[in-house]
Amino acid sequence: MKAWMFALLAGRRPQLVSVPFTANGVLVVPASVNAVSMSGYGSRGVNGSTSRVRQYKRDITYYGVRKSDGVTVVDFQQLARETSGVNPVFAYCDAPVSTGPTSEYSSTQACYDNFVDTSYDYTSPPTTGASATGVGKTFPGSTGNVAQTPTVFTNVAVTPGASYNIAVPTGGSVTISYYV
Repeated sequence: MKAWMFALLAGRRPQLVSVPFTANGVLVVPASVNAVSMSGYGSRGVNGSTSRVRQYKRDITYYGVRKSDGVTVVDFQQLARETSGVNPVFAYCDAPVSTGPTSEYSSTQACYDNFVDTSYDYTSPPTTGASATGVGKTFPGSTGNVAQTPTVFTNVAVTPGASYNIAVPTGGSVTISYYV
């Protein structure tokens, strides 16, 4: 027999009891209760976002300069023109790397040119917040950072005198109501 029926037979009005949970807890069902109503929601999710990712690409060209007795045999700009066909203007050049004895050596130098902007938009999807659970029911969180919509269950069978774990994530809520 339902708790409210016992109350009517005893000559008193049944009393509604609401037990709110905003964190993990345990519901101890009174001995006269065999059904409860539940309302609740999980935590909020995170909104999706779009961000601009900027990447640059540099073409790397190696040019050689050969010197003998301290006199330049092949000029850097001369060799660059012969290689590219134009008088180059580079955005940036590394320091030359030399090999060989001081009087006669060869060196190579890396220069960077042809900047290419490969920017793009990166979109991350919204996430769904963690669900709240209790008495075998699940209360989902929201997708994105929006107000959660309560989920309602009525006439949920429970065992009189039993204990039920209620799991509520941060920002979630579960309210259990019954008559005694």
